[in-house]
Amino acid sequence: MFAAMTLMLAQASTTSPLVHLDCLLDYSSGDRQVPWQITVNEAQQTVDYTIKGRTRRQAARFTADAVYFEFYIISRVDLTFKGDVVNTVGRKGWARGQCRIVELKARAF
Repeated sequence: MFAAMTLMLAQASTTSPLVHLDCLLDYSSGDRQVPWQITVNEAQQTVDYTIKGRTRRQAARFTADAVYFEFYIISRVDLTFKGDVVNTVGRKGWARGQCRIVELKARAF
């Protein structure tokens, strides 16, 4: 019994599903919110994101509390999203936003 439970836990920790997020990132204090579609893949240590019609894949670092990629951080606790504006649009500070988990419809194939 103990061996079976240990095997189930080991399998669960190595097969993390994809997580799909819809996010809004505010680059200028409430008047310029930019939508992002993000797919987090912890098993592959990557994040795919689409912004302004362009999709990119980036290596990501996963911790218990957050996912880090490029100049961005997504909280795994409250789904806040922030980006280093110095590196993204040339201003000093952080762009801040919020994400929500997207439930995908079941597919036949």
